[in-house]
Amino acid sequence: MHFLFMTLLLFCCTVANASDGSVSLSSPSQKIKSGSQFYVDVLVENAPEIYGAHLVLNYDATQLEPIDQDQQTPAVQIEHGNFFDTKKLFVLTNSANTKLGKLDYIISQMAPAESVSGSGRIARIFFEAKENATKANITIEKADFGTKDGQSLIFNTNSTLNIEFDATYQVAPTPPTFTYSTTLLVAIVSTLVLVFIIVALRRKRVVKA
Repeated sequence: MHFLFMTLLLFCCTVANASDGSVSLSSPSQKIKSGSQFYVDVLVENAPEIYGAHLVLNYDATQLEPIDQDQQTPAVQIEHGNFFDTKKLFVLTNSANTKLGKLDYIISQMAPAESVSGSGRIARIFFEAKENATKANITIEKADFGTKDGQSLIFNTNSTLNIEFDATYQVAPTPPTFTYSTTLLVAIVSTLVLVFIIVALRRKRVVKA
């Protein structure tokens, strides 16, 4: 709990240490059909060991509507990424101000979770473009990160993602999901059958002996 307190405390601190890490926004397409849905990933690269994050993103509320990813929780929620351990994640804030076009996201790992480093997806935001949407900018206003011992790190940001909309554009691709292919299923079943045969033969040998 001490680590959680220290991590959350750093977000109120005005003194921050510089870092070589960077944060950017990514979408599978920047030309999207009006009235359709799409997603934007918040990505971190070359992060040192960190334990929590505070993100503030701005979007054009006249052009876009965020899509709630947790209907069991009040307010509009964005989706957690795969960078932190979501099973040991404390969520202080995860909400959207749909009038102002602002997303606020504060999370921290909890013991016994370890610090994480490297590159990955911090969060994923799903939007629906309005029927009359033409252009929209999505920007990172804040990208602060905290270490397990309470240090604050501010990363470099590639802060603006420009999206264009038109009725003639294609619907954006959906997020990739892992599915078992037929070849993989056959390989797994074959391996299990082979293991079963080997175990059965060994048992027979033991009985004969």
